[in-house]
Amino acid sequence: MTLLANTRALFGFGSGDVWTMFHSEAFDFSVWEMWGALAHGGRLVLVDYFTARSPEAFLELLRHERVTVLNQTPTAFYQLAEADRLAGGAALSLRYVIFGGEALDFGQLTRWYARRGTSSPDLVNMYGITETTVHVSHLPLDRVLVRQRSASVIGRALPGLRVYVLDQRLHPVPPGVVGELYVSGDQVSRGYLGRFGLTSARFIPDLAVSGARMYRSGDLGRWNDSGQLEYLGRNDLQVQVKGYRIELGEVEAALLSGVGVSQSAVVARRDRLVGYVVPESGATISPAALLEYVSQRLAPHMVPAVVTVLEGLPLTVNGKLDRNALPEPDFGRQATVSRGPASATENILASLFAEVLGLEEVGVDDSFFTLGGDSIMSIQLVTRARSAGVLITPREVFERKTVAALSETAGTAGNRVVVDELPGGGVGEIELTPIVEWMLDRGGDFRRYSQSVLLSVPATLDEVTLTLAMQAVLDHHDILRAGIRATHHPESARRMDVAPVGTVRAETVVRHGSLGVLPRRRSRQNSTQLWGGSTRRQV
Repeated sequence: MTLLANTRALFGFGSGDVWTMFHSEAFDFSVWEMWGALAHGGRLVLVDYFTARSPEAFLELLRHERVTVLNQTPTAFYQLAEADRLAGGAALSLRYVIFGGEALDFGQLTRWYARRGTSSPDLVNMYGITETTVHVSHLPLDRVLVRQRSASVIGRALPGLRVYVLDQRLHPVPPGVVGELYVSGDQVSRGYLGRFGLTSARFIPDLAVSGARMYRSGDLGRWNDSGQLEYLGRNDLQVQVKGYRIELGEVEAALLSGVGVSQSAVVARRDRLVGYVVPESGATISPAALLEYVSQRLAPHMVPAVVTVLEGLPLTVNGKLDRNALPEPDFGRQATVSRGPASATENILASLFAEVLGLEEVGVDDSFFTLGGDSIMSIQLVTRARSAGVLITPREVFERKTVAALSETAGTAGNRVVVDELPGGGVGEIELTPIVEWMLDRGGDFRRYSQSVLLSVPATLDEVTLTLAMQAVLDHHDILRAGIRATHHPESARRMDVAPVGTVRAETVVRHGSLGVLPRRRSRQNSTQLWGGSTRRQV
């Protein structure tokens, strides 16, 4: 009842309204649909399972029942809007279309406004969470707003609620900075029944109101320059691929901006980004052309390895995108039938393309990246090509992409001049690497920076063998013997020294400790070494 009281003045619902109960009763959106109709004396139309999954049948139901209030997840509405376009945009009785349940892509609505104008129905974007009683914010939409804004703007908090955007230390972030959304107010529930641990982790004391609690949503957002909230997706929709943290929504937006694309989705599979698109009615999408298009708009690590064209995106019973039901990509199907290699260089490169990409064969005109390649794999290709006597660079792989194009500029090992390293090369004072420059520029004690990795090793590995292996690695890679000296003198603090081969002993960096109880590394008062034992321990 608090939710309905908080939203009464925003909508003016009445006894003449007809609502649909489109969503499953297990989905919190249905609470709003059912009680929104009944509490205002309106009529509620129950939508059966099969009608809810047929945009054409549901569109006909809206007309026949003269529905005035429609609640939809964005994914479900995109399909309904396409059905409406194909049906010619016949008149509807709708007063409101209310979005909720997932991020709204404003780009999709520009097509709706272009076809139907700004007349009824009013489109409203509402953000909400089950734990805060369905809805939290409210934003009336119009043609100008959806054209100017690229992010999913969700407006301001409903009357009676407070929304905070906080960093990991629960400090408010300034406008434009991404943080996690926290909600406080009378709509916030008391917690999870019988789950005290989860309740205490999610429902925490309100920062501004003594004795009140706020809910930690797990959603990312920020305040824009208009004082409104922008929803940026779930924490779990940020993925890490090959060391890069990527927001899937950014990649999906780039795909959606392509010609002929009506819907898009992106997932991470086996350390690669995979894109899925649904074409507009009558449109034909070339995955290769679409990848080329988005590569001009995204950083290289954000470009999907492959794009798959689908007839429609799979939905959950609640009408949301079902990412788990998206099909596995078949990179082999991206390979085309073309002429065979015409030279020894093409033959070597074609074999290496297939080997690096894990395919049986590739065409000489197939793009390395359309077949699933990425920046890391391009380095593997360059290394293996060099071993086979073919000289190419990572930049050439990105620019030329195909076997045929690379073979035109590839050199051979016989033409390469190899300069032997000078005696003592790589030892002594060297320039700071970019990451060390960044670390020092941040100020403070740089000894707090470290990197760690957990490796699985054979059960038969003993400490002697591990120590010998570590010694070989330390002797071979000069940078692992580099150290930074921290003194009170600014000039000397910004220098690195590389110790000679053999001076850093593996016995000093390999530690043997029981799981969970590792020995603490002793720190030096005025210096730190990049080869510290904190990153190399046998456990």
